[in-house]
Amino acid sequence: MLLLACVCAGPSQATVYITATPLGDGWVAIGYDATSETELVRAFALDITVSDGNIVDVCDYKVGVSVADDPGYGIFPGNFSRYITVNPDGEVDDWGVAGYTPVADEADPGAAGGLFGPAITIEMASLYDGDANKPRKSGRLFKVLVETVCLISVTLNEDRGRIVLENGEQAPVDLSGATDVLVTAFDYCSCHMLRRTWTWVAQRSFLALPPWFPASPRAIQRARTGLRWVCLRAGVSRLPAAATSATGMRTVMTRGFRSSIAFSRATCPSSSRTGERRSVIRC
Repeated sequence: MLLLACVCAGPSQATVYITATPLGDGWVAIGYDATSETELVRAFALDITVSDGNIVDVCDYKVGVSVADDPGYGIFPGNFSRYITVNPDGEVDDWGVAGYTPVADEADPGAAGGLFGPAITIEMASLYDGDANKPRKSGRLFKVLVETVCLISVTLNEDRGRIVLENGEQAPVDLSGATDVLVTAFDYCSCHMLRRTWTWVAQRSFLALPPWFPASPRAIQRARTGLRWVCLRAGVSRLPAAATSATGMRTVMTRGFRSSIAFSRATCPSSSRTGERRSVIRC
C-alpha cells in the first residue's frame, strides 16, 4: 500500500516563478526562477499591465546571443525580422540596432500594447552555442518604469507562446510574486525630483558627451523616449520639432533642463520664505 501511494503521488511538478520587485522611483525589476526545472526556459511571452498611468520605459535587458560572460535572453522574436540582418554566413554583425527591444509592436497579433500605454507585451528568447554559454536558471529579465503609483501585474501571453521550455513544452508558471505589486513613482511636486527626472533623461542619452561625439541611433531613440515622457508629464502631446536630430535633441534637452528648474521654483509649494529658499537651493 505504501509503494502504491508513492507511485500515485509521483514527483512534485517543477515550476517557473516570475517576480516583480519594486526598486523605487517607479522602477520595477521583472525576474524569473526556474531552478526547480530540469529544462531551461527557451522563451518568455509576458504581458505587463498597470492599474493606473502608463509604462514609459523598458531597459536593462540582454541583447543578442547568450555567452558565458554575458548570458541571457537577448533574442526578441517579434522584432527580430524587423531590425536584425543575418549575413550570408548565418551570423549577425550588429545587435545594437535602434528599435530592437523585447517590447512587441502593438500592431502584432495578440500584443497587449506599446510604451506610453497601460500594457505591453514582452518577448524574449535564448540562442547559444555550448553548455558554457547557457542562460542562467534564475535572474533578472528586464526593468520597467511606470509614471505613477499603481499596481503592476505580469501575466502570460497566451497568443504569443506563454513560457516555453527547451524541450518544446509549456512550463508550469507561478505568477503570485508578480500580481498586483504596489509600485511608487516620482513625486512631481518636488523640485529635487523634477531636476532628478531631467538628470535621468540626460544620463540615458548623450547630453554629457562632448559636442563632437557621434550620437548613435540607439542613444537618440532613448533620448527621445525620455523626452517624450517628460513632455507628456507637462501636458505636451508632441515632441518639439527640433528633436529630430542629435544636435536638435541636445539643444531641446538643455533648454528643457534649465526651464524645468525655473518651473519647479515657481510651482513647488512652500510654507514659508525659509521653505522657498530651501527649495531653490535644492534645485
